Amino acid sequence: MYKCSISLENFRNFESLKIGFNENKNIITGKNGSGKTSILEAIFFVIFGSSFREKDRQALITTGKEYLRVELIYRDVILERYMDLYGKRVVRLNGEEVKRSDVTSRFLAVYSIGRENLIDGPQHERRKILDKLSGVIIPEYREYLAKYQRVVSIKKNAIFAGDMNTVIASNVKLWELYRKISRARENTLLYLKRIVEKEGLGEIEFSYRKSISGYDDLNSYAKQEIDEGKMLVGLNMDRVDVTVDGLDARSYYSHGIKTYIWQRILIKYITMVAEESGRTIFLLMDEPFAVLDEEKSQELLESTHENFGQVVYFFTTQRSLNIDSYSINLDHGRIKADV
Repeated sequence: MYKCSISLENFRNFESLKIGFNENKNIITGKNGSGKTSILEAIFFVIFGSSFREKDRQALITTGKEYLRVELIYRDVILERYMDLYGKRVVRLNGEEVKRSDVTSRFLAVYSIGRENLIDGPQHERRKILDKLSGVIIPEYREYLAKYQRVVSIKKNAIFAGDMNTVIASNVKLWELYRKISRARENTLLYLKRIVEKEGLGEIEFSYRKSISGYDDLNSYAKQEIDEGKMLVGLNMDRVDVTVDGLDARSYYSHGIKTYIWQRILIKYITMVAEESGRTIFLLMDEPFAVLDEEKSQELLESTHENFGQVVYFFTTQRSLNIDSYSINLDHGRIKADV
């Protein structure tokens, strides 16, 4: 009997599916459209109750069906999530209904698509990746971001309406949330710095530049924001800088090498957080080998050995890798597993 497995009912294109996994790492292969990313999405969904690629959660239900159910078994824990078209949502741990926080206190999932790269990406992508990593340390972080965006929406409407009182009132809440989020971002970069030093990549430096230093800064821009019809300071104006020997890291190395370095850092980061938090983390890496050669692909897989038994890795790929074990082949919905 597998110590790690997932069962799907009416999830995406899978009306019924059960797969056993390796406790350490799994490579899911198959042609484009065979359902590789959907397997990762199901793992993410059973933990968080949401998708990393679909805002409308009900769109996850197989067309023509009225409900979906995903069950994840990991060692002695059974995690089940049910959702139907009529608004019913239930999450259970070992048969008992629980809250999302009860799940995330034990399990987390991190999704990373191969083209994501903190070293090589533009500012908006760097902030997005940093937010994803910060959410691994602080489970409430996603809620902070959601609340921040709701207040931003209110403030933008007030800016367009020329409503100075609402702009200033919004700034009070924005400053409270900005402090929490920016502090978490800075702390996450400190984790990355520790990893870079440990891995002997000392020439790479991460830094975070805030657009706001205090609450008064927000109000000092209020009139100008109304005049220009847009926000001028906030999380989306903060900068995440990555440098090599003081110069922007995007001008160094090839794209493949930068991707490989970042993926190695990501794996070490997840390992470190899992060890320190005591949580089990499912690292879902979608097409990480796309721009790597065979040698770097093998090195990336080998870097997952030292994980303290608290990280389960999932890699998807369309490529044929020279690996005999822990592989799952999806052939248009038919499962051929050797795990």
